[in-house]
Amino acid sequence: MLATVLLVVAHTARIDPLQTSDGLCTNTSSWVTGVVFGDGKNRKVEQNVKSAGDCCALCASDSGCGSWSYHTGSPTPLACYTHPIGATARTQKENRISAVLRTGPGPSPGPPPSPAGRPVMACTTEPSSTFPFCDESLSTQKRIADLVSRINDTDKPALLTARAMKSIDYLGVPQYYWGTNCIASVENGAHGESQRCVNNTCATHFPNPPNWMSTYNATLMKAMAAVMSRELRAFYNVGEAKGLDCWGPVINLNHDPRWGRNGEAGSEDPYLMSVYSASFTEGFQNGSSNIPFSESQSPFLSGVATIKHWDANVLESSDGFTRHTFDTNISDYVLQDAYFPAFRAGIKDASARGLMCAYNAVDGHPACTSRMLVHATEEWGFTRGYTTSDTDAVADAFSAHHAFPSRQAASCAAIRDGKCDINSGATYESALLEGVSSGLCAMSDVDAALARTFQVRFDLGLFSPTISQPLTKLGLEVVGTPAASELSLQAAEQSLVLLSNNGPVLPFKTGTKLAVIGPFANVTKPLLGTHYRGYACADGGESCITTIVEAIGATNTGGETTYAEGAEEDKLVPGLLEAAVESAKAADAVVLVLGISDAAEKEGHDRTSIDLPAVQHDLSAAILALGKPVAIVLINGGAVSIEAEATAPGKVAIIEALLPGAQGAAAIANGLFGRHPFGGRLPYTIYKASFVNETAMSQMDLTKDCGRTYRFYKGTPIFPFAWGLSLATTQLSVPKTGQTATIPTDGSANIVFNVSISNTGSVDASQVITAFWVPPVNLANSSILALRQLFAFDRAAVPSGQTKVVSIKVAASSFAVSDPASGDLVIFPGTYSLLFTDGSSSEGVTTQIVLTGSKVHVETFPSKN
Repeated sequence: MLATVLLVVAHTARIDPLQTSDGLCTNTSSWVTGVVFGDGKNRKVEQNVKSAGDCCALCASDSGCGSWSYHTGSPTPLACYTHPIGATARTQKENRISAVLRTGPGPSPGPPPSPAGRPVMACTTEPSSTFPFCDESLSTQKRIADLVSRINDTDKPALLTARAMKSIDYLGVPQYYWGTNCIASVENGAHGESQRCVNNTCATHFPNPPNWMSTYNATLMKAMAAVMSRELRAFYNVGEAKGLDCWGPVINLNHDPRWGRNGEAGSEDPYLMSVYSASFTEGFQNGSSNIPFSESQSPFLSGVATIKHWDANVLESSDGFTRHTFDTNISDYVLQDAYFPAFRAGIKDASARGLMCAYNAVDGHPACTSRMLVHATEEWGFTRGYTTSDTDAVADAFSAHHAFPSRQAASCAAIRDGKCDINSGATYESALLEGVSSGLCAMSDVDAALARTFQVRFDLGLFSPTISQPLTKLGLEVVGTPAASELSLQAAEQSLVLLSNNGPVLPFKTGTKLAVIGPFANVTKPLLGTHYRGYACADGGESCITTIVEAIGATNTGGETTYAEGAEEDKLVPGLLEAAVESAKAADAVVLVLGISDAAEKEGHDRTSIDLPAVQHDLSAAILALGKPVAIVLINGGAVSIEAEATAPGKVAIIEALLPGAQGAAAIANGLFGRHPFGGRLPYTIYKASFVNETAMSQMDLTKDCGRTYRFYKGTPIFPFAWGLSLATTQLSVPKTGQTATIPTDGSANIVFNVSISNTGSVDASQVITAFWVPPVNLANSSILALRQLFAFDRAAVPSGQTKVVSIKVAASSFAVSDPASGDLVIFPGTYSLLFTDGSSSEGVTTQIVLTGSKVHVETFPSKN
């Protein structure tokens, strides 16, 4: 019996099927318009054939016929050409309807059904396995070129559209999904995709990105990303995930606490963001030595990180602008200094294979059409990756930025000039081919984009079925494991920042009568972050997540733990405050859990105030007035101003918990009772509430007005960047040599500073050392250079009574800065001050280093043409 044809493509004409006895010609979705299959050798030619179905039937009745073409117009209307088996070359011609029926004697089966929804790998069935693109002895470039040459033009826009899941059945290429999100977990449900939990097995939920950076632990960051990648592979292998690229991490700079996506990003420091970018990318794409990866020996990528949003996408809805209309018009100096570094690190240092261009414009050009941004990534070696737009940012180039007269022109500019290969939205599907037909871009531009997307899929191993791939064997047994949960707990504990501990209040002793109060004490969803959309637990919600009050109660063995809400997040409810005060009066000590949720900050929504909501200030004032020991725990993404609480007299401790994830409550409880010493450091500055009156949210130049971030801010914050105390008592020292250290600007020699951490207390420490430089005062334009710059950090476990040495490497490249005169990346000679801190003081230990030689040019600011 003859088999059904493999061809499935988009059609431009309605075709009436001919019902044949074997059913071969009933699948009209397999027929292609505008294409001829064959190599010029006709088997038969029949004139006056009434329909394409009749032409198909003629081929089906001839066991030697491999393909047919029905001519609907001149020069030979209503003619049927049949071709021998194997003559499958395709040529674009108008007024043609064609199909391939068989590639060899007997049936030509389509791809087999996927067992239990398991996705089909390419090159496993006829006819695809016979094509050169499936010949694994050829170079990847030749294979991709062959594949792209066989794709019908009408199929190309859908293949370049995120979440369209277009398959190419006539080539045996299965569908692929571009657009899974990975922020703190594999978020398969974030945009309506497949469920996150399968057979009661759910993805691991890690702390959110601000917490990743407050750990100051690159090894931990890499390990968490590796687990996320491994879990995505497992979901893909069982058919629940349809793609292996993840749209994350968000590596845009936290330039202002008002930005709505600070809960997805994290730090105000370009170097710390760069370490996060590179660590996430390396772990997600290649695994981590901290996670036992037998598949780490695979020649293929585990997954693809898609770093976003390129670039300077740090406004959602402020000052009359939206992220769709805003033009980040700033100097080359500021772009190079603040907004380029994390992307450079992700691409140049970690070989990121994915990049998302942003909604906003940069210097007057919509980001997804910017040649300047493309020149930058090409300079960094972005040659084997793909670029996607944010959700229809290509349409924004036309409709919001008004940079192009039509969607067709915007589509062509994006794919040709912006190298935007994937459009998340419908613009490519509706306008790209029209743009090509109008001469606004060429089909070769479209094919180049297709080639870049297939490069990624080839590098994931999806076109290499004969090579042993341990990655394909991963199943649900690697998802949501106890080891991954323990890693999440470890990260949450290391991320908690002890801002103050006056009294001291902490640690609490078990057996204490505690009152746990506040709008965030008995909730779970805010702990999971502003991007969380469900499926933390098998029931689709958060039923398996422990609240802070539950975790405290479980840890406070032999004691009594009570709960009172006190207030809603931003609303005073009669009776709640009074009940909370009575609960506090009856307790020995109070834990006050305050903060903000995605009701205040989230994608698409900036804050106008950075102050803690007034009702929560009122609640804390009422509790603090009782004179009880109080530990305040803050839940938030971007910084929240807590000036009144930070300056309150008496026994007050403040913990910045950020968005600590599924294990966050346990981490908080463990810290309160001294089970870990606290070791997190602030990833950003906590300003006074008046900060919002000092500079506009839409001012993207960090050097203007009062300055922004610790690198330029001229005011006095509540708590500075990298601040963080410990329950342990440590001292830092750097050996004095009697000579000023020197290194050449040309990078031919480095130097190592050995920083000693002595634990003089009774509590074991987990200590972060941060290293900053302060620029020479005699540099030209030094007034707009950073006041200080983080260039290295490390974390060390230091048991009680012991001393550990942390070696900080100092290289000339550590001092590379944006040249205020040109925006080029340069290294200036001169005498720099070095500052080593442990988070408990902004002074730390200082020394000097001299960079000798002449000014060194590292990288030219990218061309704008």
